[in-house]
Amino acid sequence: MHLPINTLLPLYGLTITLRFNQKTQLKCFHQTSLVPFIRYLAGSPENFDSLIKIDALESGRHEYLIGDCYRFSLYGLNGSQALLIKLITALQQLPFSAIHDDKNMPFRRNVELEALHDGFSHQPIKSFQQLTPYNLQDLQQECHYWQTTPSFVMQLLSPSRLLKDKQQRQSLKGEARYCQQKTDLTAELISNRLYDSIHALLAKQADANPPARSQPQSLTLDDASHLFWLNIHYTDKDSKNHAMGGMMGEITITINDVQLFDWTLWVLGQYTGFGQRSAFGFGRYRLQTLDRTANFNRSTPANSLLTSVNTTTNLNTALEHIQNNSQVTDNDYDDEGLIERCQNDLNKCLDNRFTPPALQGFIIDNPDNSTRALAVPPFRDRVLQRAVAQVIQPIVDMLHYQHSYGYRAGRSRLNAC
Repeated sequence: MHLPINTLLPLYGLTITLRFNQKTQLKCFHQTSLVPFIRYLAGSPENFDSLIKIDALESGRHEYLIGDCYRFSLYGLNGSQALLIKLITALQQLPFSAIHDDKNMPFRRNVELEALHDGFSHQPIKSFQQLTPYNLQDLQQECHYWQTTPSFVMQLLSPSRLLKDKQQRQSLKGEARYCQQKTDLTAELISNRLYDSIHALLAKQADANPPARSQPQSLTLDDASHLFWLNIHYTDKDSKNHAMGGMMGEITITINDVQLFDWTLWVLGQYTGFGQRSAFGFGRYRLQTLDRTANFNRSTPANSLLTSVNTTTNLNTALEHIQNNSQVTDNDYDDEGLIERCQNDLNKCLDNRFTPPALQGFIIDNPDNSTRALAVPPFRDRVLQRAVAQVIQPIVDMLHYQHSYGYRAGRSRLNAC
């Protein structure tokens, strides 16, 4: 599979940190709101989708308060230089460079620029000229890192829309045309879709004449792969609802001939994405070894989701719920410093220093005078679990089907009946 990928290089990486000046709520996946906003700031050029690729780092977080920061990354392919210059200028002029303050738009004049960083060196920048170009030599060095790896993991960072083989999808329509579970996939199909995505980008380059796809490299999809489909929808400017679901999870692949394997497209695809709707930030992935090491230097969100958990208001609400609903008590129940201790525990979580406490045994009385043995977390740990659930539940709830009733707030088996 030899493609003239040098025509896509150099790449330029830009990490943008914004700051909200209004309380804002976003859907679980931010791509369908973020991409139109950035396209507008760049002047809505026709070639935007083929030159700019966006990575919505904070997808999953639902609510932002005044003063909260928001971070995302974008990669510009060769030919995007003028677009990036215009975009950096528009970002520096926020909020006034944004479209009018329409409350139906998640990103508008509710954000200001906090910082710009180079996507590869992570150094602060003020102009395009300070960006570090990622050239063919850099790509080759990354490929060298993987050269002797016999098996690897594709960690899907955003929903992926991979068309089924042509014969499989001939009689299918809509979302049914896409791979939705592991049995729909083969390693050959993944390789083909990656090739097709890079090929499509090359075909839009004026001087590129990419060859048609040939026989893919010999790969095997391992049973360790775990995939699931998410039904995602977005609303366009005319208030029309559109389905745009995708697969999430991890794909484990074994290389049948390590010596002959070409890593070029697989490494490059981490920056461009693959599959349908990659222009919206879908189909983003990260290559990992089986022991979870990687060399793709992805930026991180401005703050962990745990920072939303670690607020006095959220912890007090969790404490009140556990106090009112707990059937068992322990020595932490009346601790005046409980909230502060919970905050310390959450800080330990942020630093990867938290160790869950051992379960405690209790004997409770049943209405029929019998007894029942329980092993439950200590009181403070139950408060922490509830505090986390209060933040995550509204996010996860957006991903449920409308007719899903299991373990959802305000729904029960009686509602289902």
